[in-house]
This record gives sequence, structure tokens and C-alpha cells, in this order.
Amino acid sequence: ASAVEKLLAFDADSVRDRPSQKLLERDSVDLSAVKRGATVTLTLRTGHRLTGAVRWVPAYDMGLTLDGGVKVHVFRYAISDCQPQC
Repeated sequence: ASAVEKLLAFDADSVRDRPSQKLLERDSVDLSAVKRGATVTLTLRTGHRLTGAVRWVPAYDMGLTLDGGVKVHVFRYAISDCQPQC
């Protein structure tokens, strides 16, 4: 966990409420344009930001490879924003 913590940035203005327990009431970010291998910056509901290469993007989660080869698994409902990196 400490390797991931070193790669997290924090933005207090990005903190959002927890998602609803009801699936139909959850607002989830659209990841349909995200392609495998693309570099993206995810902003989580906690205000933390992760930047890495997309490993996979199925319906409910995504995998990223961060700097230093650290691999993370992020559930879609935890993501508040996804920005491509050029």
C-alpha cells in the first residue's frame, strides 16, 4: 500500500459524497472512450488522483499501471473524473 500512497496526489476540492447504495441512483463517469494502453488521470471521490496507463476497462472497474509498474484496480463508482493525458 505504501508504494501506491506515494503516487497519489490529493485535491480537497474534488472530494465528493459517497455514491448511493442504489445502483440506478449512482452517477458514474463515462469511460466508453477510454482505450487500453491510453494514459489517463483519474480523480477519485476521495479527492485522490492517479495517473497511469489503462490495463483494462470492463463494465464496473478498471485497471491502471502507475509509475514504477505499480498496478491498481479501481471500481467505477469510486471515480469522479477521468481525463486523458497527451
